[in-house]
Amino acid sequence: MTISKKKKILHIKNDCSKNILMDLIIEEPLNVYIQGEQHSVIMRTPGDENELIAGLCFVEGLVDSLSDFKYLNFYDEKTNTVNVWLSKKRYEYVTSLLKSKNAVKQSNSNIISEQITDFNQSNSNIISEQVGAFYQSSNIISEQIIHDFKIKSKNENNWKIKLDDLIALVNQLEKYQNIRKITKASHAAAIYDIKLELIDIKEDVKRHNAFDKVIGSVFMSEKINKAYLTILSSRVSYDLVQKACRAGISFILSISRPTSLAVEFAKKYNITLACLSKDNGLFLF
Repeated sequence: MTISKKKKILHIKNDCSKNILMDLIIEEPLNVYIQGEQHSVIMRTPGDENELIAGLCFVEGLVDSLSDFKYLNFYDEKTNTVNVWLSKKRYEYVTSLLKSKNAVKQSNSNIISEQITDFNQSNSNIISEQVGAFYQSSNIISEQIIHDFKIKSKNENNWKIKLDDLIALVNQLEKYQNIRKITKASHAAAIYDIKLELIDIKEDVKRHNAFDKVIGSVFMSEKINKAYLTILSSRVSYDLVQKACRAGISFILSISRPTSLAVEFAKKYNITLACLSKDNGLFLF
């Protein structure tokens, strides 16, 4: 698995310039097929493909448990394809959900896939815009899916934590970011249990992917019922709050500030939302 490419660039400082090699993070398309039909095209950093798609299927409500998968298979770096087959019972249950999502996305998916394959400089901006809109549509989670998933009680009524401990967790995030150490360009998402023990952390060029990857990893290890707090290296948008709610996460702590809609959704779902302040404190929303 290759997560970066060396590119020759020009470094300019003061009145001097020189050519240097820089490691740039890779962004490649991943074709996702469910029951043999194309579901989406996701631009991502290579690695943790099964976790990414498991997380996406989980937060979209296509699966509630590992038994809902018949199998989940990432082929290789050449085809960049993940095939998902749901169990017969689960597929029958979510058929209408899949059809509603495909109705929104299917008209664009083949065009995007072909354009990415034939990628060249002249159409790069067009592809970027289409993929962005295409990917965004795949992250819409219905209210019914969120409320249908039953979250186990985490006995959080008496949960207390010191401010310094929370800030320490955020400051420790970068030490787990191996991709960022090389490229300085990845987002990270970490999930902790109620005792603030790290369950897992994942990285990706896109913040949604990083969160889907770590949710998928925790889901596949059957520890999703232990997920309590997440730390995100990015800003928090409303759809990340929805993903957190679906995963049963009660506390979101981010480095950047959330959007106004994210704050409204966090309040609606009874999720504590906070971010760092410049004075080594926290903003609590």
